[in-house]
Amino acid sequence: MPHALWPQIVGGVPIAISDGNNTRGRTVRLPELPLGNLTISICKEDFDVDTFPDTLLRGLASDINAYFQSALPNVRIIEVLFTCERSFYIVLDDSIQIGAISGILPGTIANCPTAYLKELQLHRLLSAHLPIETHGDVGDLSRQATPGDKLPWPACHIDISHSRNREGHTMMKSVKLESSSHPSQDLRYVVYNWSFMGQPEHTQYRFQPQDVACGSVVQSSDGVVLGFYRYYIADGKWGGFLVSISASEVVENRALQSNTLPI
Repeated sequence: MPHALWPQIVGGVPIAISDGNNTRGRTVRLPELPLGNLTISICKEDFDVDTFPDTLLRGLASDINAYFQSALPNVRIIEVLFTCERSFYIVLDDSIQIGAISGILPGTIANCPTAYLKELQLHRLLSAHLPIETHGDVGDLSRQATPGDKLPWPACHIDISHSRNREGHTMMKSVKLESSSHPSQDLRYVVYNWSFMGQPEHTQYRFQPQDVACGSVVQSSDGVVLGFYRYYIADGKWGGFLVSISASEVVENRALQSNTLPI
């Protein structure tokens, strides 16, 4: 096993590293979870995984939620995750017994395989549900990601203490269904970026979330503000992911405050 920081990318492709005995590291980049029924397919439009803008992702999450409310009204969606591997994970309420209903859950969404998990399986902190403020120099709005931006899956970095940067790679985007205080909306579909910061099993060089202020800027390698640090998952199958609220939410919130919803 490498003694220095384990590589995240080889030949432009994110990798996982294991010692072969499952004592250190991991054998897969993203968790292997049970799929839904592959004969049930919804939202069959074909999407370009390389240029998936936040507006389209929000709209898709809204369509998915509408299907569940109609066909499976007792199954509550918490969050929709879309991966760079062209697959979906649907996070369901912890009260749902996924194994008992897997036969009626859609197995493909937008022609992509779809797996399911409970929220508690993410191992995220309770503080992840609290409101945040942004910190650091966010630059001009023109340099922030906007709802219509078509961005690839970028390398990114986050400013941490002692004037250091820590690099990561965005591997997922998600839309979390949150209650809205605005009179024109019942729900808000809030977009988050999931950046892999390195395998937490590599304890000597693991990401240290205590060095980062909630709301710190997450930037792409070419200087575009992608989002603002929200929380880090240190344990479990999702360990190593830093989750940031998308910078496009700044644009969304400003539009709401001016009573104008973005197209």
